[in-house]
Amino acid sequence: MKNRLRKTGVNIGPIALGIEHFVKGIRKGELTREENTIEIIETALKLGITHFDLVFNMPYFFDTFGEVIAKKRSKVTFSAHLGTVYSEKTGKVKYTRAIQPIKKTFEDLLERIGTDYVDIAMIQYLRNEEDYAKIIQTDGLKDYVNELKEQGVAKAIGISGHDYELLSKYIDDYPVDVIMTIINFATAEDQSLKKLLLKCKERGIAVIAIKALLKGKVFSTRKENYSAYFCGGKKFSLKLNIPATAKQCLKLALSLGADTVVFGVKTARELEENIKSFHSDEESEISSIQRQFSEIIY
Repeated sequence: MKNRLRKTGVNIGPIALGIEHFVKGIRKGELTREENTIEIIETALKLGITHFDLVFNMPYFFDTFGEVIAKKRSKVTFSAHLGTVYSEKTGKVKYTRAIQPIKKTFEDLLERIGTDYVDIAMIQYLRNEEDYAKIIQTDGLKDYVNELKEQGVAKAIGISGHDYELLSKYIDDYPVDVIMTIINFATAEDQSLKKLLLKCKERGIAVIAIKALLKGKVFSTRKENYSAYFCGGKKFSLKLNIPATAKQCLKLALSLGADTVVFGVKTARELEENIKSFHSDEESEISSIQRQFSEIIY
């Protein structure tokens, strides 16, 4: 079942798919990068997932994505992230706030995918106060994203980031339709997150959760090291008494206030397993797992 993302007019189900890890599931002698990408996207569509988060601007992915959705554009939605550019020399992406490379990258995205609009144009990864200033500068990224919406090139606009207080400041100062941020067992009790989610609810701003699966570390009872990057700036080690399931991770984020949860996978099989868990009748009680995280973090 799809939900209208509050005031955005974009219909997305509770689960969406990120593309960051598609190229990491390749092993020598198996599927090519493109074949793996196609298999994952087509599997997602068969499972009822129709929103894709194009988090990193990799031209070869745009080509493949456009090929798969060519005859399905009206049924598929996707988020484009403005803030990284691809280097042909290194084969990697890097963050930037320089507006001309960002515009060139976005225009290349539209051409390669074969579309004249994106469903959500997302300012990518608001990091700190200095970064905040760069985003809002005259003729900068903020203005460009607003122009895309005014011109109908973006149906909705948003911003992503890990710093809840900084995101809260941004939506106080500038209008957005969507935010994207970390919601998982490690951040569930963060008071800044709770305030941010309440503010979004009151203002009709849609919330897309990321890093809900905590890189799969919660699926183990081994002692795991959790990095600050995935845990709202908190770094710690934890050995769970019982492993969490994908269903518990996803349901937690949705219960806290997310409209949609985005996660990445390396293979189609991994995607199938996570979705099977989400729709299963398994016990989804999360309080005992949440208690372990809260005891060590707070």
